[in-house]
Amino acid sequence: MLNVYEMNISISVLYDENVVFSCDYKNVIGISKKDTSLLNVKLKTGESIILKKIPQIGVIVKN
Repeated sequence: MLNVYEMNISISVLYDENVVFSCDYKNVIGISKKDTSLLNVKLKTGESIILKKIPQIGVIVKN
């Protein structure tokens, strides 16, 4: 879920109804799609969050 007015994003990854990863991030400054399988979220803190779906669903947080 993305709330553009408050610049927040909630990320949840579930497998077979079990939560594998869940986190809320504030101060989103940009979202870009690198290709069909990667989504990049930039935060004011300088961190990047990469959401990937190939070869498997995953979340990568870079400082």
